[in-house]
Amino acid sequence: MKKHFTLFLYISLIFLAVTLVQADFLFIPNVYSISHLAVSLGLLFLGFVFDAVAWHNTINQHESINVKLSDSISSMGISVFGKYIPGKLWIVLGRATYLAKRYDLDEKECAVMSLNTQFISLWVGSLLGGLGVFLTGGDLKWGVLALGLWLVLTLILFTRWPYRLIESSASRIFKKQFDLPSVDIRQVGRVLPWFFVNWLLWITSFYYLVDALTIGTVSYVVGFVFAIGATVGIVVILA
Repeated sequence: MKKHFTLFLYISLIFLAVTLVQADFLFIPNVYSISHLAVSLGLLFLGFVFDAVAWHNTINQHESINVKLSDSISSMGISVFGKYIPGKLWIVLGRATYLAKRYDLDEKECAVMSLNTQFISLWVGSLLGGLGVFLTGGDLKWGVLALGLWLVLTLILFTRWPYRLIESSASRIFKKQFDLPSVDIRQVGRVLPWFFVNWLLWITSFYYLVDALTIGTVSYVVGFVFAIGATVGIVVILA
C-alpha cells in the first residue's frame, strides 16, 4: 500500500507542475506585505488541518469505525494534489481508499462517507460564500449563484429523492439493485462546526493573500468570492 500511495503522490506532483505551467503561475509575484503573506500561509495550513479534522469527525460518527486523527490528516495530505490528475476522482476516493486499506474497512462504505463529507463541505462553503457576498456588498450575481448552489446541495444532502434517482438509474444500467446510504441530519449537525471553522480559515487566508499582493485597500468580500469559486469548481469536478 505504501508503494502505491508513494507512486500516486509523485504522479500527483507531476500533474500539479503541469497545471501550474499551463496557468502561468510559476513566477514570483510582487509582495507588498510579508506579514500578511505569512498570516495567509499560516491560515491556509490550519484550514487544511481543520479540513482533515472535519473528515476525521465525520467518518468516526460510525460506531464500527475508530480512525486516528493523525491517519485522517495523512489521508488528506496524500490525496490533496490528486485533484490535478485528469478525472479528478481522487479528490474523493483518495482519503477513503487510504483509510480503508489501513484499517481494513469496507472501501465502498468509506467512499460513500467521503462523498457525503465532500457534499457537507460544499454545502457550508456555498452558504458562507453567498451570505458573505450579500453582507459585504459584493456583486449580487455571485451571491445568487452560491445560494442557488446551496439550495441544490441541501436537496442532495437532506432529501431522499436524489438517492432514489441514482439508485433507479444505476439499477437499470447495471441490472442489479443499488442501495445508497443517505446522510443522517443529526450526524451532520454534530460535525458542522468543524466545516465552518475550516472554511472561515480558508476565506480569511485568501483575503490576506490578496491583500499581501495588492497595493491599496482590499475588501474582505474577496475571501467569500474564493469560497464561491472553490465550491463551484469542485461541483464541476464531481459532475
